[in-house]
Amino acid sequence: MKNEFKRSKIQFCPVCSSKKIENSFINFDDRYGQPDLFTLAKCKKCSAYYLLDPVSSTDIGKLYKKYYPSLNIPPGQGSKIQKILSVAKPLLHLVKKIDATETLISRVKNDSSVLDVGCGYYPRLKNEIDDKNLDWEGLEIDEKLVKTINSAGLVCHQGSLASFRSSKKYDYILMSQVIEHQLQLKEAMEKVAKLLKKGGKCLILTPNTDNLSIINDVKSWIHWHTPYHTVLFNLKSMSVLAGINKFKINTYKTYTPTNWELLTRNFRSPIRGQKNKSFHYKFSPLEYFLVSLSLRIRDLQKPSCNPCMFCELEKR
Repeated sequence: MKNEFKRSKIQFCPVCSSKKIENSFINFDDRYGQPDLFTLAKCKKCSAYYLLDPVSSTDIGKLYKKYYPSLNIPPGQGSKIQKILSVAKPLLHLVKKIDATETLISRVKNDSSVLDVGCGYYPRLKNEIDDKNLDWEGLEIDEKLVKTINSAGLVCHQGSLASFRSSKKYDYILMSQVIEHQLQLKEAMEKVAKLLKKGGKCLILTPNTDNLSIINDVKSWIHWHTPYHTVLFNLKSMSVLAGINKFKINTYKTYTPTNWELLTRNFRSPIRGQKNKSFHYKFSPLEYFLVSLSLRIRDLQKPSCNPCMFCELEKR
């Protein structure tokens, strides 16, 4: 079967440039129905996983436009709970702690300048920015989403990190579930370093490949998210990436967001080329709360083996 989109051929690890591969396997889009097969490889030197044959930069926009879901997805029940609690900020903050849905903005110091790469939009975004008196700018690929964010009274630029131009230097650059989508990782991190002030910080949320699901069954992990995720990290590969780009790691931890856990529990792999119908898991507020509490205990017991990593990189 002919590939639907043009492919790039990756000859070396996008993190450390090594050509040595520890192992590889075939994978496909198990969420949105893109039918092509792709090859995931694990770097023998830095242990990053990456696609050997990602969709090329010339066709990546076509891939996302055709298969990636609308960004105006109706909120799940967890989001409804948070919306109800939004009238009481301390209680909302507690809920976000319990279900591990705190945004990167919550980790930013007040009165800071921020570039939020792949910022997305959610109802409380402007409130969070105003509460901290941030000089905030967003960066998004999706033109419609940029218009939505701008209409909310926020500054958001349309484009990619590679195409973004600014003479401004920022205190923080936020990358929440963004870095794993970068086709040109080296260039992306060089741009991050260029845009940050000395001592500025890049805050990253991304899937962690040193987690129990991969240890038990490497192919069944739902966060490979092929072909949209092109490179995935653990502590070793993130440390290598930081060192190459003259960053130091200030903070590193892993945890399990409640919505990730519920998604994993309900997940069923579809037939290749078909949309996955197993994402619409209905749960009660009590179940959501109890699962959240059990996950926070597990996070403490296994601090490096959870599926989501938070990393704070500081520019030297």
